[in-house]
Amino acid sequence: MNKERIQKVIAASGQFSRRAVERLIEERKIKVNGILITSKGVKVDPLTDHIQILGKAFKPVFDQETIAILFHKPRHVIVTRKDEENRKTIFHCLPEKFHTLKPVGRLDYNTQGALILSNDGELILKLTHPRYHLDKVYQIKTTSPVEEKMLKRLERGVIIDGERTLPAKITVLRKHETSAILQFVLQEGKNRQIRRMCETVGISVKELKRVAIGPVKLGSLRSGEYRYLTRKELKILGHE
Repeated sequence: MNKERIQKVIAASGQFSRRAVERLIEERKIKVNGILITSKGVKVDPLTDHIQILGKAFKPVFDQETIAILFHKPRHVIVTRKDEENRKTIFHCLPEKFHTLKPVGRLDYNTQGALILSNDGELILKLTHPRYHLDKVYQIKTTSPVEEKMLKRLERGVIIDGERTLPAKITVLRKHETSAILQFVLQEGKNRQIRRMCETVGISVKELKRVAIGPVKLGSLRSGEYRYLTRKELKILGHE
């Protein structure tokens, strides 16, 4: 097997970004075949070289074709492989050939919309790490009136679990006396974040759908359907 830069080999596992690997090299925390690595230009053969990180053996992920799909997760389906309550999971909705893929992030049981799954550890890391500031776009239908002061509070950020959420970009798509359709753009993804944010300011959420993850848009994809990410989408996401 051809040798590759150690940053690429380790980052492919999804455990560390390339930048994190470089920091570990600077901190003298990586060994190859028992020798401490001090150069960022070191190349390794993942088949024959023994890599240790922070004193522990590292198991490389060998080259494989990158698979990345966009799945329109239906409501009342859970993002997990096996549910203790025997609820329907996303893998009940997908062909068996995708059952080894990992979901990127989550959508709660009552939320539908865009969910990416992939076998590429580095791509998954880029899609989930806060450092990459990836916009996630949601549409919300409310069953309560929405006032300007509520939206201002949400845009500034509200306190959830003792921490202030990052500022949200909110657009009113449609507004009635007793309901509204809103668009939220977030760069973080705490558990049930939008629902909890809305509860904080007195907005009742009827339906919640994620319509985009960065450049990857749900478009006309129907609930329960999937498609492969395009080369253009992967390139924008920084996949080499």
